[in-house]
This record gives sequence, structure tokens and C-alpha cells, in this order.
Amino acid sequence: MKREDIKQALMEILASPEGKEIMAGIIQIPRLYTVEELEETTGISKHSIRQAIKDGDLEASKIGREYRITALDFARYVKLRQQD
Repeated sequence: MKREDIKQALMEILASPEGKEIMAGIIQIPRLYTVEELEETTGISKHSIRQAIKDGDLEASKIGREYRITALDFARYVKLRQQD
């Protein structure tokens, strides 16, 4: 199958009612960040982020051996930190 045929088939699937339902579900899945990504982006140390998770100040999910944090949860944590 040619690349153009695959692209066309995918577009048809996404345009179908089932495809629209799948895409709506995908859009609702929040992006999860690692502790390392948040450190690189914000400059807050990995130690501080992990301590906040341990203290219950920052919501996180443990996937395998790594914590994952949503942008919304991290924003709440930063706001909480600013109030202290």
C-alpha cells in the first residue's frame, strides 16, 4: 500500500463517527511529564519535586519506577509554593 493510500484510509477512518469518538478520547488524555522534564523546564530540582510528591503536596502517578505528573497538577503545586 502506498503512503498516499494509507493517508487517505486514515483520513476516512478519522472522519467516521467511530473515528471522531476515538479522537475525542485521545484529546482528553492529559500529557504526563517526568520529574526530569519538569526540572529542565522549570528549574525546580528533582529532589524538591520528589519531596513534594512524598509530602502529598504534588499529585503524581507512579508508572513503573518513574513518577508522572500532569501540567495541571504541577501548576497547582507551583501556586501552592508561591503562597507559602
